[in-house]
Order: sequence, then structure tokens, then C-alpha cells
Amino acid sequence: MKRGDLVKKRDAFAFREGSGLGIIVATDSVDTACGRVTLKVKVRWQGDYGTFSSPPESLELLSEAR
Repeated sequence: MKRGDLVKKRDAFAFREGSGLGIIVATDSVDTACGRVTLKVKVRWQGDYGTFSSPPESLELLSEAR
């Protein structure tokens, strides 16, 4: 996943109708306490929902940016 990709929240039931789509605005690798590196993505969600960090496992890639 990279900046500009269109994504959907996997557990879309947590969102109100039509608000489960977003665009990745940033990616970041995070070092955990046990020395493992994990990827976090910041997603700008459609409408006025906001911009939040999410683990990639919770997102479904719908369309890749060029």
C-alpha cells in the first residue's frame, strides 16, 4: 500500500452507510518494543469522518495509485 491508493475499511459495518472509503495520505514504519517493524498507514476517510492511522490488515485495497 502506498500514498494515493483507494482503500476500504474491512469492518465497514463500523461506519455509517457510504463512509467506509478513504485515500492513503501517508505510510510509516514503526519499530515496536520487541524490535519488530510494522507498517502504519494514515487514511483520509470520505466525507467529514477525518484522517486516522490504521494497520494495513484492517484495510482492503480497491485501487492502486499510479
